[in-house]
Amino acid sequence: MMYKKHLLWLPVAALIFGCQEQEPNEAIRKLKSERDSLKTVYGEIGSRLTEIESELVKLDTAHKVKTALVTTYMVEPDSFAHFFEVQGVVEADQSVQITAETAGKVKQILVKEGDAVRAGQTLITLDSDVLYSRLAEVETQLKLAQTVFDKQKNLWDQGIGSEIQFLQAKANKEGLEKTMNTVREQVQSAIVKAPYNGVVDEVFIKLGEMAMPGIPLVRVVNTEKPYLVADVSERYVQDIRKGNPAVVNFSMLNDQWYDAEVRSVGKYINPDNRSFRIYLSINNANVELRPNMLSVVRVRDFMQDTALTVPSSSIMQDAQGKDYIYTAENKQAVKKFVETGLSYDNKTHIKQGLRKGENVIVVGARNIKEGDKIEVKN
Repeated sequence: MMYKKHLLWLPVAALIFGCQEQEPNEAIRKLKSERDSLKTVYGEIGSRLTEIESELVKLDTAHKVKTALVTTYMVEPDSFAHFFEVQGVVEADQSVQITAETAGKVKQILVKEGDAVRAGQTLITLDSDVLYSRLAEVETQLKLAQTVFDKQKNLWDQGIGSEIQFLQAKANKEGLEKTMNTVREQVQSAIVKAPYNGVVDEVFIKLGEMAMPGIPLVRVVNTEKPYLVADVSERYVQDIRKGNPAVVNFSMLNDQWYDAEVRSVGKYINPDNRSFRIYLSINNANVELRPNMLSVVRVRDFMQDTALTVPSSSIMQDAQGKDYIYTAENKQAVKKFVETGLSYDNKTHIKQGLRKGENVIVVGARNIKEGDKIEVKN
């Protein structure tokens, strides 16, 4: 009886297990079917949205293509000069510290700072009483020697006396003559004179002090023709020549720039700062320039009469560091790579990449890209 009961349960169990196995597969099938349907609908909707947008653009009469307002600069050949800037120092053509040639106490100081003096004018005298005494003594000895020589020569001419006596008298006279000249020079060296026309800049010694050879007594300066000295980096050694134009400014005096010119170029490179020295003449300075006054010097190192230049602000660089500009052509922005040269006074020399007559976009160039529509408002 129990066996029959088990047999009756077998079909029922098989049915239950079969249903449980089919239910997950049916759910997966239904989800996949729904997904595929949604994909189809989504694709149709996206395609229709694209068509609608396109139709709206065509039908919207208010729609306009945006244009960028720019300002341009027409490229024309013109002269271009480049200057570099250095610091200069004013020097005087004639500036000297006068020293004593002989020792002596200062007896007179005949000038003071700021006095104008002439060449040969006496500035300082030293005590020369001893020299004058020595000069008087030599003069007396020379008179006696001259008398002895004259008598010996007279006798020698008559064949009287010995030759040695004549030669001794001659040597004694000539020796005293040389001594006389030496003492006179020493007397003159006790009188300090101006070597040239100028102005007394400073008196170093005081009345009654002892002057010694080589010690400065007074400085005399002639500022009628001042010039400038400047140290220039050796990178400009091939660009600077005698005659190069320059302009100079003395900011402590005024804001005016004065014309100058390179009058000579040093041949020595300073190993400490790798520079060489240049000397410049000042052509039209109408102010008083004093030695050691500082100035700003701009020296021209490049000049081209027919150069193509553009405003420096119009030049840009890409990620690779290449220079480029935009030009206006047929109401569109055109990107052009250029080879640049030197820049000065907000202008840059263009070596390659531009032609005469092209219109370079200046204002607005950084807000556009190649191919953009533009409207020129100069």
